[in-house]
Parts: sequence; C-alpha cells; structure tokens
Amino acid sequence: LPVNSNKRTLLKDIEPGTSLSGKVISLTKFGAYIDVGTEADGLLHVSQISRDEFVEHPRNYLAPGDEAEVRVVRVDPTQKKLQLTMLPEEVLDEENVMK
Repeated sequence: LPVNSNKRTLLKDIEPGTSLSGKVISLTKFGAYIDVGTEADGLLHVSQISRDEFVEHPRNYLAPGDEAEVRVVRVDPTQKKLQLTMLPEEVLDEENVMK
C-alpha cells in the first residue's frame, strides 16, 4: 500500500501481541524498519531478532525487501511508534517483554 493510503491500519487499532506480516523497508545498526500495512512503519530492534546468537547487525538476518513475520510489542499512536519482535512467544513470556 502507498504510504499515504487511507487503507493502512491506524495504530490505535493495533494491540500488543498481534501477529503481522510485513516487508523489510530499511536496515540500521540498531534494527530494521518493517512495513506491516499500518500508518507508520514498525521498528524491529536488534534485541528482538534472535536469542540463539548475538545479533551484531540486522543485515546478518534480514535484507530490504524480505518478508518478515512479526508480533507487536508496543504501540504508541500519539507518537506514531510501533515496536515489533521476531522472538518466540515463550521467550517473550519468560522475559516479560510484552508487559
């Protein structure tokens, strides 16, 4: 969807824990920005990519254009921020990430 499309989901309509499919838009040293069809792209922080090994840079796991299955950790509609995770649910529960 185009960035300014009125068909994009509003952040106020998204709940933490929601699973979303998206596309990697860009990478930075601290994470990946992912278009999940919402009014703002989500940030997948490097700490939310893997617990199996240290993630030095997201490019070791993702590339622009890649499809990504993520879950919403936090959402702030007023600041247009969406925090995402790729970690398994049991890890999130264990570490109280979703609380």
